[in-house]
Amino acid sequence: MKTRHSFKILGSLIVLVISCLAACKKLNIVTTTAKSQNIYSYLTSNPDQFSEFVKMLDKTGYRDFLKAYGTYTCFAPDNNAVLSYLKETGKASIDAFTDDELKNIVKLHLIQDTVKTVSFTDGKLSQVTMLGQYLITGVSNANGVSTYTINRQSLVTQPNIYLSNGYIHVIDHVLKPATKTVAQLIEANPNFSIFTQALKETGYYDSLNIVNNPDTTRRFLTVIAETNKALQDSGINSYAALKAKYSKTGDPRRADDSLHLYVAYHIIFDAKYIADIVSAQSQTTLAPLNVLLTKLDDQTILINDLDFNGVHEKGIVIERASSDVTATNGVAHTALAHFTIKNRLPVRVDWDVADQPELRKLTSIFRKLTAVPNSPGGYGPFPLGFFKDITWQPGASQGISYGCTGPTNTSWYQWWGDVMIMPMSTTATNARA
Repeated sequence: MKTRHSFKILGSLIVLVISCLAACKKLNIVTTTAKSQNIYSYLTSNPDQFSEFVKMLDKTGYRDFLKAYGTYTCFAPDNNAVLSYLKETGKASIDAFTDDELKNIVKLHLIQDTVKTVSFTDGKLSQVTMLGQYLITGVSNANGVSTYTINRQSLVTQPNIYLSNGYIHVIDHVLKPATKTVAQLIEANPNFSIFTQALKETGYYDSLNIVNNPDTTRRFLTVIAETNKALQDSGINSYAALKAKYSKTGDPRRADDSLHLYVAYHIIFDAKYIADIVSAQSQTTLAPLNVLLTKLDDQTILINDLDFNGVHEKGIVIERASSDVTATNGVAHTALAHFTIKNRLPVRVDWDVADQPELRKLTSIFRKLTAVPNSPGGYGPFPLGFFKDITWQPGASQGISYGCTGPTNTSWYQWWGDVMIMPMSTTATNARA
């Protein structure tokens, strides 16, 4: 009896709870605030790991927005990483850096968006850092373990720490900001002395030396520079020899000068890393109407490797080890051989519209004289989808048809005497081509 009484009480309570829930539907408030900490509070709550990086945030004032609402990604160097960086730069402490130096360091570690490791590919992240420079990601394999890399400078030791205002990826080295423009990077390398002089004489050195270019189409630029050896292998041992070979007007700054165009052909729009280059078949250059054809052959990146008019033209290798060098306004790559614009003469190309693979399989029809009246158009109309790469929207009694009148027919002048008839109107049945 006691047990039965308890069940009655329990049942009454359940009914009461359900009734209360039903009556409280209008108070079912949905909140978007995450229960976890924000980025700054997470860092400060783990001083054994991040106290040095927190000092950077405090001194620069960037702690304020990292503890507020927003969407951010923070590549947080741990204490060992910061201490190693202090030793490397000869600084006794964080206070030894100027405010501007610290701001540049911190801004390189922050992205104003949420970026998880699923977006880490062999190339640049799609979002720029707060410093305005791209980060490149990759994978390092050691002792059978794969680890994400950032800027080839650090490993990600703890990825995807989700917080209320973004993500933290813990890294084992402080990321170093690029300090040189593309022009300065190339000039600083003695192996590019001839190419550097060409940049200066054509005026492109100045274009490649602008940070935050007001022309947004040229905010970032990519240069594929030729080494002195690459030029020497082609018989060009000095800038004077390069100018003598290409400068037809004598003034390399003229847009129509061949040397000017030669340099422009080595400059690509946007910041294009190796992964970006190989992901497309061509790259638009600053040389008007001229593109670089790009190709990945196993692990080798090739420029302008193609078959033209029955002849194979061997491509130019981009050296991986010395490429993907980030600048403040773009990227620099190294070409291991000399290349320039190739002026192609027009080549006649003939094709037969009626020579379709689906028709070739119809051996009783293909190029056989039709016996149907009012030929051509003796076979068809073919159903929509019959031709793999041809689509149309047929109206009533419309469709693609095929016929063969023979090469001697004087009404229809086809090469093989066959023709495809395609409706060119959605209303008129006789509007054909």
